[in-house]
Amino acid sequence: SLVSNSITAYTQSMMEACYGRSFAITRGGRMSLVPPETQAGDLVFIPFGAQTPYLIRGNELSAGEIVFQLVGEAYVYGLMIGEGLCHGPEQNIVIE
Repeated sequence: SLVSNSITAYTQSMMEACYGRSFAITRGGRMSLVPPETQAGDLVFIPFGAQTPYLIRGNELSAGEIVFQLVGEAYVYGLMIGEGLCHGPEQNIVIE
């Protein structure tokens, strides 16, 4: 039936989207799907014009400089496809 095919297609799409991802919550309570390498304290970064948030990790150098490493793409509920721009800038969106 049409409903059965729709449910099967939805289930398949969800499995593909979640494969290799971990579930996480930000300090602000946003549900997220993140790369498996994600660590507590990683930051959500949305480059202007990007449709997908990214996770970055800050590493402090000996001179007090911070270098950021790209962890990977993330799904963050409420921040996809430009939704984050509607709320104004959030200074720190951190993975717990």
